[in-house]
Amino acid sequence: MQIPERLRPPEERKRRAARRRAKRIEQHREETRRSETVSMADVVIGKKPAILGALLLLILIAGVLLGGRSATTRERVTKQRTAEQRAMTDLTALRIALERFRWDCRRYPTTKEGLRALVSDADYIGWRGYYVNMVRPDPWGQHYVYRFDNGVMTLFTMGPDQREGTEDDMVPPPPTEEEVAGSNDAWKIRTEEL
Repeated sequence: MQIPERLRPPEERKRRAARRRAKRIEQHREETRRSETVSMADVVIGKKPAILGALLLLILIAGVLLGGRSATTRERVTKQRTAEQRAMTDLTALRIALERFRWDCRRYPTTKEGLRALVSDADYIGWRGYYVNMVRPDPWGQHYVYRFDNGVMTLFTMGPDQREGTEDDMVPPPPTEEEVAGSNDAWKIRTEEL
């Protein structure tokens, strides 16, 4: 036989009431957890189609945003590489033209004469140009830098930042004998004479 609650000692009643409250709280928490949790099976089966639609929409938006960014970044990197390749091609052609000028005129153009000496004859002794058709600006809109000081020839572009002495400055590689000679057979004849 069970003793009625009202006849139990007060300490025992308090303990039992606390246990019942804790049990009710735990049951409430469990029910709340179950109602908030949506299993993937529920979503796929169709019990929560709004959640599935929202999830797919978020994935689609994230993909579009990320895809657009990466395409823009790829395009920017490709343009930068193309600009650098064009600059290096121009620098190499100018370096070869300067070597041919030096071979014909027995000197490099002075800093004052600059790269214009490769395009037009200003009564240079031995000039057999046109060494290049034209000297266009670098891909970033600046002139290629040419200097001839104390017997040292310098040719470079300041690159995208347009500041001299930074990491992005580009210098052409030294030309090979074949590049300097090109299709000009005079190079071979002159080297044999020496």
